[in-house]
Amino acid sequence: MTLTHHHKPGFKKSLVLIAVLAGLYFVTGKIGLTLSMAHANVTLIWPPTGISLAFMLMYGYRMGIGAAIGAFLVNITTDIGLAAVFGITFGNTMMAVSACYLLRQNQFQPNFSRLQDVSTLLFLGAFCGALVSAGIGASTLVLTHTIPTPLFSSVLLDWWLGDAIGVMIAGPFTLLVLYNISQPQENPLKEFLVSLNSGLLALACGLLIFGGWTQMTGPFSVLLVAPLPVIIWSAYRFGAMGVATGVLGLSSIALIGTSQGVGPFDMENTHFSFILFFAYITVHSVIGLLVAAALHERKDLSGKVAHLEERLAYLSHSMPDIIILLDENDYCLNAYSDNAHVLDGIKQEPLTQFLDPERNREALRAIRYAKTSGAVQNVEATFTWRGQDLKSNLRVSRIHDVGGQTRTVLLFRQ
Repeated sequence: MTLTHHHKPGFKKSLVLIAVLAGLYFVTGKIGLTLSMAHANVTLIWPPTGISLAFMLMYGYRMGIGAAIGAFLVNITTDIGLAAVFGITFGNTMMAVSACYLLRQNQFQPNFSRLQDVSTLLFLGAFCGALVSAGIGASTLVLTHTIPTPLFSSVLLDWWLGDAIGVMIAGPFTLLVLYNISQPQENPLKEFLVSLNSGLLALACGLLIFGGWTQMTGPFSVLLVAPLPVIIWSAYRFGAMGVATGVLGLSSIALIGTSQGVGPFDMENTHFSFILFFAYITVHSVIGLLVAAALHERKDLSGKVAHLEERLAYLSHSMPDIIILLDENDYCLNAYSDNAHVLDGIKQEPLTQFLDPERNREALRAIRYAKTSGAVQNVEATFTWRGQDLKSNLRVSRIHDVGGQTRTVLLFRQ
């Protein structure tokens, strides 16, 4: 199953996109490594995972080349052996490939137009996908004797946490930017600039919490939930793009504060601090994206309902006033009208009982011709039954019933 919005760029454009991805991967990777803890190559936030996954979802598996180049450049510039560099590069690349495959198999849509897209990204992209790179990366460091075996579990947890955070922070933002760029009818720059409002508001809320101006104790602890109304408002006002921008702004200031020991997550156990940070940002991201997706689904459903109402009105308007099915002997087999009493007792009656031969000569000739030629006929007719006359446009056609018998259908419309 492929993505509805998946694009396959040409060769030249692919080269440009691969180079852009490699550059973004290298720059954001170097920034992420400034927060390394258990080892210089292991960080508690790794934005390249979300960026590479977004590129691959939008432009195909060939973007794995850019992810591999970026991962290689990041790791070759650190103090580890060449074997470890290749192992980590392979793990980082396979993370994006495997997560992309899982998301595509579950019909993930990059514009977060459905509620299931949010849970799919969280579970398959962040949780499951991050296990691939974390498992391969941590195993590589142990097998190449870069780290001692007792550190394996600690490195695995940090690696998984960093990649999962990267997917939930950088993934939605990058994916929505690329998606908007791919839409010819949209103005991606305008979309981004408008969504900056939510980013700035979330950043301001983050400063109250992680700026070190207030202690998150007692009544001030309520400030922890201050960004959530902003994120929800962003979902209503700007959609998924507003949520992604707001989460990016909030997580940036929260990350800086937490890494410098400022804010409510400042604890002696740094690992636990970043676990709280991950949970805090994930809650805001998931709630915001769920609200945006629900609103998108509601809008789509309203549009579908309006379309169905228009279709029903059209069908009701075009529906014949009377439908009569004749057998081969021109007796009424079945009849329908929106006013059922009009046709009361007409079944088993001959054609001439409701089409007076003197008043409907042309109509009777059209019926006979339709029976012999099979051609559809349109003629004026006067339907008469129980003293009621209905001057109508009569359409005569031949159909096959469920038993394979050929029948004549009379459609009377005023």
